[in-house]
Amino acid sequence: MKKYTVFLVATFTILISVAADTANAADNASNITSVCDIAETDYKSESWSNGQYPVIDLFGEKEVPLFTTNGSTGNVHVNKLAKLLLDDNNTYTLLQGGEKLDLGNGYALEAKQINIDNEEIWFEFSKDGKYIADQIVPANTDGNNTWTVTLDNVQGENNVVAMKVHVKNIFVGAVDNIVQINGLWLTDYTNATTLKVGDKIGEFTLENIVSGVNTSNMGSLVFENNTGSSVACNVVGTNYKCNSWSNVAADTASTEDTANTADIANTEDIASTEDTASTEDNVSNMTDVCNVVSTSYKWVSNEQYPVIDLFGDKYVPLFTTNGSIWDSHVTKLAKLIIDSNEHQVLKDGETIELGQGYALEAKQISIPNSQAWLEVTKDGKYVDDRIVTLNDDKNTTWNLTLDNVQGENNVIVMRVHVDSVGGLVEDNILQYSCVTIDGIWLIDYSDVINLEIGDKIGGLTLEKIIGGTNISNQGSLVFKNATGSSISYNVVGTDYTCESWSNQYPTINLFGETYFPLLANSDKSRKPYNDPIWECHVDKIAKLILDSDKKHLLKTGEKIDFGQGYSLQVKEIDVDGERAWIEFDKDGKYVDDTIALTYPNEHYWTCLRDNIQGEDNIPVLKVYVSKVYQDGNDSIVQIGGIWLIDYANARTLKIGDKIGESTLEKIVSGTNSSNPGSLAFKKTQAVDSSPTSEEKTVVSTNKSTSPSISWDLDFLNFITSKFR
Repeated sequence: MKKYTVFLVATFTILISVAADTANAADNASNITSVCDIAETDYKSESWSNGQYPVIDLFGEKEVPLFTTNGSTGNVHVNKLAKLLLDDNNTYTLLQGGEKLDLGNGYALEAKQINIDNEEIWFEFSKDGKYIADQIVPANTDGNNTWTVTLDNVQGENNVVAMKVHVKNIFVGAVDNIVQINGLWLTDYTNATTLKVGDKIGEFTLENIVSGVNTSNMGSLVFENNTGSSVACNVVGTNYKCNSWSNVAADTASTEDTANTADIANTEDIASTEDTASTEDNVSNMTDVCNVVSTSYKWVSNEQYPVIDLFGDKYVPLFTTNGSIWDSHVTKLAKLIIDSNEHQVLKDGETIELGQGYALEAKQISIPNSQAWLEVTKDGKYVDDRIVTLNDDKNTTWNLTLDNVQGENNVIVMRVHVDSVGGLVEDNILQYSCVTIDGIWLIDYSDVINLEIGDKIGGLTLEKIIGGTNISNQGSLVFKNATGSSISYNVVGTDYTCESWSNQYPTINLFGETYFPLLANSDKSRKPYNDPIWECHVDKIAKLILDSDKKHLLKTGEKIDFGQGYSLQVKEIDVDGERAWIEFDKDGKYVDDTIALTYPNEHYWTCLRDNIQGEDNIPVLKVYVSKVYQDGNDSIVQIGGIWLIDYANARTLKIGDKIGESTLEKIVSGTNSSNPGSLAFKKTQAVDSSPTSEEKTVVSTNKSTSPSISWDLDFLNFITSKFR
């Protein structure tokens, strides 16, 4: 196995906590017994949706009690333990013949051969380069796509489950055949141990071994500290991350234990449309005031920047390096794209997509000089660059300032903070250098709006501009409704721009921005259509990023940047097979992929995501693949329609929530196609007029016929896991 060493130009302090110091035995009047219980655990891979395996937390380490394919998780060898190495639902791609996937601890998986005609893959599993087992695994959806590796004589036990592999699909690439794996589970069976009463682990001695009797009581290990304190470690059932593994479906939680959706909201808070305020009741004008406030950077404790919440969106008034934040230009606003303290690791030549066409590239890294050469581009065109030096006596922040931004000079448009530079050494040879960035702040300076008295945003007109005077009064914009009537934001039905998507989806215009009330694609009897639009969650909304029928021609490896960090990449094109492998990413990280066919009625891909504000089967992306063809030496895929929502920033509205100067007063659920639901907001008059209400209504929009197919990371852990 290759040995990797990571070195950093940074100082790491290792804090070692000793378990014996956590409690003083002299303070315990009597012996305290702690039990380490076994519990069932879900596999992480979604392909193993109902499957669980036993796991025990043994003083901070996850161990798997040996279990067999023909036994239940309630009948495990609680004192025979193997360390859990992998439970992973990431997607891995292997080429046919020779390419190995390093699983850690000397274990590896190789795709020996891929048979496209029979849709089969020949896998080989090895340890320290030596053969362990092999299997031909089917890739078709009708077969069992999981290879469960069972071994004999593991601590004296036979038919022990040691590894699980789930095949997602196979694909014909331009040169090689390709297999995708989306489920891996592995224990370190070669280093399994058998515990006996009297064995010591640290300061604790094994006192008792309790065998499991069922899934509710799966067994435990009872340890006693020689001072009289005891610790008990229980075995618990854990879900595999891969949901295709369902060996203990009967042991999963009953749906009767889950919350009833009827209990989520009090019906007294749900208003009918008859309860919304009538415009006849409003006799005076309503006024909205949007104030500029100071906001702390997420990654700098003592610095702030000006921001204004303009009807639900955050904008930054242009400000300079040599002025106070209350001297900002309150009428010249740039949308805030990112303010993040997440750690990003870039090798030489790698790029971070920041959204809206902006990107940051690590051009070159010098470890001896503790320097990183960074470059910013917009839509692929050079904007600026800087060599940032890591020195305790210097500022490791790059402040990018530009001139002539809406007529203003020396405007701060981006800030980048460099944490460290380092590299990866393999066999005492430096393989590459890398830089860690732990702070990025960026505004959309190329699309700044310049407001003037009389400008309209949504149904409001800008009435007054108040300049800032000090830190307590940084300026504001005063908007007025010219008619004095209530403002109604309704959900409406909207046609997809792509004509290939014939039905509708719901939208709601909320203070000038178009949002998508979350609507599932859950009822199989209705597929390929979504649920009726009036069944949308009017209070759970995601901004509509794109609904376009613009044609895109892409070659293998090319991608489309949608903004907000979303992108679509063409991984492979199979012209003969009339299909293309496309991948959907967010902030450069894999979200989902599919092999899209161009046969009749097979042109569509709807990407569904779960747990979006607590809702499952939510369509977040729709792609219409028109055709694939050969153009000289290039394979081309034509995409004729894209629909996308900002699901990562979806939000759930509640009664009393404020958007700008408006407060959500009522949530009206939809009942039919004529009444798909609405949101009623209330505004408070600035002077002596009474409060007025604004109602936002849901409307339907044409929908696809597609079938459903934080940052505070430890850098050392991050980079070792990334390049393991």
